[in-house]
Amino acid sequence: MGQRVGRTRARVITAAEVLVFAVLIALLAWGLDWGGRIAAQSVIARAVQKAEQLADRPSVHLRGVFLLPQVVTGRYDEVDITARGIRRHNLRLASVTARLSGVRVALHDVVTDSISTILVDRSRETVVLTYAELDHYMAMKGSPLTVSRGPTGQLKLTGHASVLGHTFAISADAKVSVQPGQLDITPTQLATGTSLDTVTRLLLNQRLTVAVPLASLPFGQHVTGIQPRAHALVVHATGHNVVITRHPNAVINR
Repeated sequence: MGQRVGRTRARVITAAEVLVFAVLIALLAWGLDWGGRIAAQSVIARAVQKAEQLADRPSVHLRGVFLLPQVVTGRYDEVDITARGIRRHNLRLASVTARLSGVRVALHDVVTDSISTILVDRSRETVVLTYAELDHYMAMKGSPLTVSRGPTGQLKLTGHASVLGHTFAISADAKVSVQPGQLDITPTQLATGTSLDTVTRLLLNQRLTVAVPLASLPFGQHVTGIQPRAHALVVHATGHNVVITRHPNAVINR
């Protein structure tokens, strides 16, 4: 009887030891996964900040429940990035939200924080360009107009423009179209409150046409859609085989 009790007690102790060991292994794996996730997110954020010369560090989120295998292999399935204040050709982008797929960052680079280049298989991004920033850009280019939301799918241009020695109060509906490396804002319906001859109308339409450069979006090479909203243009873009390279002269705070 005593031997049976002893064997039962031994089995209970062994089971408890196995359970404790399993819990310790699980906690260790969770700790390694959490640490790897935080380190990878941080180093990618700093690399993007330096590449885009941002004043503020972007938000980076590595998608996935258990990330440690991705950290070890150096290939991340999906990475979400949100950055603000990116500048392109004197044009400030209010925000850029991107989902990057197939992001390659070597484990050694994460451990040593020595990333110089990040390779991305595919990207989908949304860019917000406010009308206030468009107004600022157009003013720098000598355009006397301001931009707001117009009829469905269009913008509204208002202001004053001078041609052939005459100044006209302008109100025009305008479409936004995608051209290689830029967005074109082109009047579709022009109103000045007065009758115009053919030459004057043609010159005014040319005067009101604006090209907005978007040749080098941070993570996307091809604009796929444009949506005029209440206070901003929302631009959708995609990219393939994207390369993010840290700017050699940029200085960031850790």
